[in-house]
Amino acid sequence: MQDWVDVIERNDQRMKLRLKSNKLLDVSLFERFEHDDLCLRCVLNDTASATITYAIQDFLSLDDFLDQYTFKKEEGYTFLENLFTSAVAVNRNKPVLVDPEFIFVSNVGDRFAFVGVPLVIDEWLIQKDVWIEIVKYLINHFKSEHAYEINGFLIKFVESSEFSLPNLILAIKALHDSYYPKKLFHFKRNNSFVLKRPLIPNTIIKECVQEYGHLPQEEKTQLIGSFDEYKAYLSDGTTNYPLIGETVLIGRSMACDIRIESLEISLKHAKLTRVDDRWYIQDLKSKNKTYLNEKLVQRKMRLKDGMVISFSQKQFTFHEK
Repeated sequence: MQDWVDVIERNDQRMKLRLKSNKLLDVSLFERFEHDDLCLRCVLNDTASATITYAIQDFLSLDDFLDQYTFKKEEGYTFLENLFTSAVAVNRNKPVLVDPEFIFVSNVGDRFAFVGVPLVIDEWLIQKDVWIEIVKYLINHFKSEHAYEINGFLIKFVESSEFSLPNLILAIKALHDSYYPKKLFHFKRNNSFVLKRPLIPNTIIKECVQEYGHLPQEEKTQLIGSFDEYKAYLSDGTTNYPLIGETVLIGRSMACDIRIESLEISLKHAKLTRVDDRWYIQDLKSKNKTYLNEKLVQRKMRLKDGMVISFSQKQFTFHEK
């Protein structure tokens, strides 16, 4: 089905697709997408060009997720059971893209989201062949520290004449029970899987390595050591963010030192720099601008204790000792 769409734009926040012909467009399907939690939120940008935008913030592609994570103990069973159960549910009455780059996983792995495509019915009657290809992909990309039997099982099952997603789900559950029997008095298995630390899309990781020479660090704005070690910090009224080093990047990207999760904030919105123990602020050509004490920041401007910095609607107060 991927033959029917072109990718126009894709970043860590959104993805824009275009049908190769607007004759394939069935706008009635958007209502089904809207009422299905397994579908990515989307909006039709233009009927003539059949262009659709999808919100993918806080999701990774299945390809990125499997590239970064190695499952432990029973985790792999739970992940695959949830993946295939979600696939059966979402594809009952609507077309979705079946491809590792277009199947999305939340950044903590607890839910899946699919790209619903508003195709006329003649074009989207799904064939089991596409899911056979997904299983073959999983055989080569699924990694586990303990449950090595899963890959061998998938190799045998994908060649079976009885292949179907419902049968695959039942077989995985049976294999799970065989290798990890349910404990006495536990009649229902815990099917939840949630990572303690969110994963990051590979595009952001590559961006960070290219620009900064290192991977993004989780919660970089948290305190490291005593707060008294830092002479300057930003405060939003509830949290203090110490200004560490010579440069502090502020924006929506995971690569930023102070990350503001709002679509009104640009990926790289502004930059603070320290020169001779003096701090300066500079706007990085952000869409919604930066203000210092309600004055537009058009050049590098000096910061003084008590000044209010506004990034769109988000305000911080600069403090220095």
